[in-house]
Amino acid sequence: MAIDYYHTILSVFEGLRTAKVVVLWDMVECPIPDGMDVVSVSNNIRLALKNAGYQGDVDMNAFGDALQPLDGFLKAKVSIDNLPEGDEEERRQMILSHFLCKAVEYGTQVNLMLIMGDTSGHDQFSNAFDLLRRKRYNIILAQPKDLPMLISGFVSTTWLWDSLAAGGKALRSLKFADDDISAMATSSSAETIIFWDISGCPPPLGHNVLHTVANIADALNDMGYGNLTFNSIRLYCDVFKMADDVHCDTIIPMLHGSTEEDRRKKIFVDFICKAICHLDSLNLVLIMEDISRHPEFLHAFKFFKGRKNIKILLSQPQPENVSDELLSSVESVWVWSSLSLAGCAIGEEEEEKEEEEEEEEKEKRKEKNKKNKEKKKKRKEQKKKEEKEEKEEAGDFVVTLLLWLFQCSKKFRSHIVISLLLLLCVINYK
Repeated sequence: MAIDYYHTILSVFEGLRTAKVVVLWDMVECPIPDGMDVVSVSNNIRLALKNAGYQGDVDMNAFGDALQPLDGFLKAKVSIDNLPEGDEEERRQMILSHFLCKAVEYGTQVNLMLIMGDTSGHDQFSNAFDLLRRKRYNIILAQPKDLPMLISGFVSTTWLWDSLAAGGKALRSLKFADDDISAMATSSSAETIIFWDISGCPPPLGHNVLHTVANIADALNDMGYGNLTFNSIRLYCDVFKMADDVHCDTIIPMLHGSTEEDRRKKIFVDFICKAICHLDSLNLVLIMEDISRHPEFLHAFKFFKGRKNIKILLSQPQPENVSDELLSSVESVWVWSSLSLAGCAIGEEEEEKEEEEEEEEKEKRKEKNKKNKEKKKKRKEQKKKEEKEEKEEAGDFVVTLLLWLFQCSKKFRSHIVISLLLLLCVINYK
């Protein structure tokens, strides 16, 4: 049953691209621009929605003066309710009522778009948006000027009315799984959030929470994932059992989960909610007990793998908990005993070992070459020395022989002896 629940959470977001878009348009506060008509404006609204990634059918409902000619509205496929200028507050309340009724009519698998004036001073709109968002509706908003509600967390996609009426680009929009997010920040500058089941993955012996957090931060920094603060860490544990052990004078929030299943479900929902609709770069680190028997995580990891702004990092208790499929679905995976001591991720350790072995082999070859060169040099020097000694010995013999011949020449005064002397001198010279 759990798998169906988790798939429901993901399918809500996955289906927004093709879900119907219900548009409620206040034509009094967002009138048709000069030189345009209802047909051209409605076509431009549909085009802008399509360019923002919404590919579903568009159900367009306008609120204005219904006494004007209806031919254009019929041609534009826009239904109109008579709500002319008058009591501004009454008109807002009526539009809000229609907005909520449309939500009930279509169910959660729908995109609700509101085109109207300033709602920032009206709590009923903020409350309605908050309620619908928590019920997993997707809210789209267009307003005539840059107003506070356009940057509200309650809405996912926003336009200025003049831009929307012209088919222009949204101020901000959802990033679907296959969108090309080309201008995202790097992983090192992105926010990093840790979801840590500290009951299932406790700090190593002799380390407290602060020491372990410092080690985790070092390991993440080595991989290029920075921007980690205490406010970015969530600890999941049986608070009543672990409060004294975990406290450690930290400001890290603790979330209660008495069983492994409770903590697993909480982490899953919290990490999904953080990742979904998040427009900026985000690194999400999950430190949990064995999830190999819970395919909803693998399904979620594969889904977010397609979003270039979301990086999922995982820590598991044992290497056997990590399948090849799981390894390929996330950016990096650590064994907890390694991550908790600032160690390497799976694969990185092997690469480092291979690099070290290669470096050692290089050093060995270098040392061997050096020794060979030294041996060569010694052999060369030895050879020169031997040649020199041979020459010296030959020279001594010749000198001795010359002296003997010279003595003989004195004694016998023989021409033959003199000739031999000359010959020996020539030989010695050569």
